[in-house]
Amino acid sequence: MSSIGESTPGLEKQQLLERVTQNGHALQHAAGRLQADREVVLAAVAQTGRALRHAAAGLKSDREVVLAAVSENGYALEWAAVELQRDRELALVAVSRNSGALMYVGAELWHDREFVLKAVDQDGGALQYAAAELRGNRQVVFAAVGQTGRALAFVGAQLRSDREVVLAAVAQYGLALRDAATEMRRDREVVLTAVTQCGCALMYALEELQRDREVVLTAVAKDGSSVRYAAADLRSDRGIMLAAVDQDDRALQYAAGKLWRDRKFVLAVVAQYGNALQHAAVELQRDREIVLVAVAQNSDALRHATARLQQNPTLRRVAALNPRVSALLLAAQHRFYLACICEERFC
Repeated sequence: MSSIGESTPGLEKQQLLERVTQNGHALQHAAGRLQADREVVLAAVAQTGRALRHAAAGLKSDREVVLAAVSENGYALEWAAVELQRDRELALVAVSRNSGALMYVGAELWHDREFVLKAVDQDGGALQYAAAELRGNRQVVFAAVGQTGRALAFVGAQLRSDREVVLAAVAQYGLALRDAATEMRRDREVVLTAVTQCGCALMYALEELQRDREVVLTAVAKDGSSVRYAAADLRSDRGIMLAAVDQDDRALQYAAGKLWRDRKFVLAVVAQYGNALQHAAVELQRDREIVLVAVAQNSDALRHATARLQQNPTLRRVAALNPRVSALLLAAQHRFYLACICEERFC
């Protein structure tokens, strides 16, 4: 494409100024003398910082021009002269505008403790670019994991064993437990803190804590599906599985087979999810009371009962009722069943 000003000799600077004020990228097609015009470039980068890429080399070394550009769009730092990418103030302005501009910061600044502290205060992930000695600096690391626990992935090995650092990280982002040292993943308080923030952090706990009932209950209260990471014997625990299912019905798929022969468990489950009757043991699929509760919750559940009960007139009438009506008819009975189950006095 012909450049503006070369192909159109009569085009005045004022006309280009009007254009770049509306679209800074219009600078791309301007004549070289206009790309080197400070007033024009300042107007262009004020409209879109990325227009700095079209400026003449001399203006990419102009601190005022670059400051205007990164103030509008931090990514403009990519096109700044190398010496300005090392400028602490400019780099911080760019990063505060767009954290992704971190990748364009001059390497020297990542050895600068003051700069790194300010950078991780804005985006803890900036720690990944810091020099090794700063990734092992406790003050810098605390600032980073306090901003985002994900920053633990970039922390020096020694501080991944620091209990206070790890606690700060998992309190902010439970899954940061993955990046903690082994001894931290067997620390009960650390793991409880992690699963309180994110139930699925249970997957990174050591096996002895995946067998800890309180830890698992805390995890499933936050995310029912995290029960998949519990030890097998706890996935046979009625209380834990009911707590998990109450939070997320998808947890049903992780229930141990023996629970589907547990009358109390099945009764509680089908009261909430009638079609779960399909997973129950045959002897419970022929249990009239259980089938009645399941069908009241979901009329489709009748097809999971034994053939004899599928022909039962009472059950067929309940299934034929409007689901809301049948649910209302049995709501009081359900509450009694569940209360009995919770108090371990179901008969």
